[in-house]
Amino acid sequence: MTRWMAGLCWALLVAAPLRAQDGLDQALQLRRAGQGEAALAVVEARLAVAPSDERLAGLRGLLLLDLGREQAAAELAAALADYSGSEFRVHCFLGREALARGETEPAIGRLKRALECNPKAIEPASVLVQAQISAGKLRAAIAGAEALEEAAPELGRKLGAQAWAAQGRRHRERGGEMTPLALDDFKTALEKQPGDLSLVRQLVDTFIDLSYTDEAQALVEQHFGQDRDGVDWHYFTGRCHAARLELGPAETELRVVIALDPHHSAALLELSRLALDDGRAEQARAWLEVATEVEPGSSRAWTMLGQAREELSDDAAAEAAYRQACQLSDSNVKAHYMLGRLLVRTGRDAEGQTQLQHAVADGR
Repeated sequence: MTRWMAGLCWALLVAAPLRAQDGLDQALQLRRAGQGEAALAVVEARLAVAPSDERLAGLRGLLLLDLGREQAAAELAAALADYSGSEFRVHCFLGREALARGETEPAIGRLKRALECNPKAIEPASVLVQAQISAGKLRAAIAGAEALEEAAPELGRKLGAQAWAAQGRRHRERGGEMTPLALDDFKTALEKQPGDLSLVRQLVDTFIDLSYTDEAQALVEQHFGQDRDGVDWHYFTGRCHAARLELGPAETELRVVIALDPHHSAALLELSRLALDDGRAEQARAWLEVATEVEPGSSRAWTMLGQAREELSDDAAAEAAYRQACQLSDSNVKAHYMLGRLLVRTGRDAEGQTQLQHAVADGR
């Protein structure tokens, strides 16, 4: 009897991890099929049999995040906070959970650890690239996306396009000698995602920034020429007119855009720029107040609103707008310069000089 009991115990010990593996495979298949609830049920049933299985614990966390169960995910993350093992799913879950709470640096650390545990794992690799884009670590994101292309070509190209486009926006925002670099960035992004019209728009805008209106118009004709009554056609036609200093036709086209779409922030900014250049600060302020409501994260819009307010002698409101622009983008050279100039003019020389030095240093 004793020998029989010992054999039974041994068989149960062997069977438990086998059942856990069966549960893991089944749950992974259900997750891939988009059946998250069913996958979670399988995982939790298997965890009742094998509660110390790290693979199941990590997958449970990922499923909780997939299903939007933030509270349960947070509780699990707290229980696993000191985890230092080698199960990549646990580290991936902890990275995703940290990212969901806005803790980008800890998330990046966990996701890198997940890839150390399993260099071929696609999920932590893709989430890491997204986290790096969010953190502005664009070289690392581009390199990560290129590496991911080998294992998951479509996903790697999609994330690569996002990373290159983010770098393009950074170069374009910095302006000056950085703007031509943005052209190459957006071209590379578009090569990876040829049908992405958002990338086409950013490339066209950059061509126009550099006064390459022929190249811009060729792209507009190619991608938007079939709808000459549409917003894109009128917007980019207006921008090309403005770049050629055909200001009347430019404003006419851009007013058509906001008639079609009153919340078209880019058209509002372009109209505001034309109005500021023409000495119509009151009109510019009205458009810019709408633009900052529509797109409150636009550092450029807040900078221009500050300009309009300053031209209307509303220094306090102008200062608030400039400070918001600087907070949104520390690399916005013009915002730091305009704020510094206003502070010096209103008697706050020390702080003003600090802002002006920041602008000079960042604009080199």
